Amino acid sequence: MLQGEVSFGSGEITSQGDQTDANTLVVGLLTLNVFTEQGIGSGGNFTICKRLRDLYNRITVSDVIFDAVVGPEILSQPPEGKFVTQLRITFETYEEL
Repeated sequence: MLQGEVSFGSGEITSQGDQTDANTLVVGLLTLNVFTEQGIGSGGNFTICKRLRDLYNRITVSDVIFDAVVGPEILSQPPEGKFVTQLRITFETYEEL
């Protein structure tokens, strides 16, 4: 199972002198948690994480600029019966005002 969460940080207005072409820089964090059953090994979990890392690592999709992926990191207190790893990816995007 895959769980995704998007958190937005603060926005910042950017312009090149004239307010008619002003944009808002929005930064955020995408957190992906990968759940697999405990007791069957971690290989499948890490394979999924590697594929997700390759998918998001330093790319631009629909004007969203993703930074380098952090992880996978093993969660120290997973839900009972689950093995959980986490990937974190910061991103930024520009919205027109």
